[in-house]
Amino acid sequence: MARAIASHAQSLGARVMPSVKLANWLLTLLQAQRSFYDAQMTPTPASPKLQDLFNAQYAASRQHIEVSLDLRRHRLLRMKALIDDHGAALAQAVQKRRIVQS
Repeated sequence: MARAIASHAQSLGARVMPSVKLANWLLTLLQAQRSFYDAQMTPTPASPKLQDLFNAQYAASRQHIEVSLDLRRHRLLRMKALIDDHGAALAQAVQKRRIVQS
């Protein structure tokens, strides 16, 4: 877009210099915004300890793929108790994270 502006500015003759400067400034601004966006969207690597924990959880989840209905029910009841006991704190943490990311 900025290059198109610069090209158009060159065709205008007398006003070329200010237009080219503006186009270069816009190009620089767009590149800076893109760099900032890319940096925000690049996932940060997990610490080795955290990565080990994720790997262990994944491995454990794959060991017992076929689980009984009773075990599933027990896990859901534990999850319900967790949400009942700590739901407000979890919701507050999620809301705080959203505010920080905005």
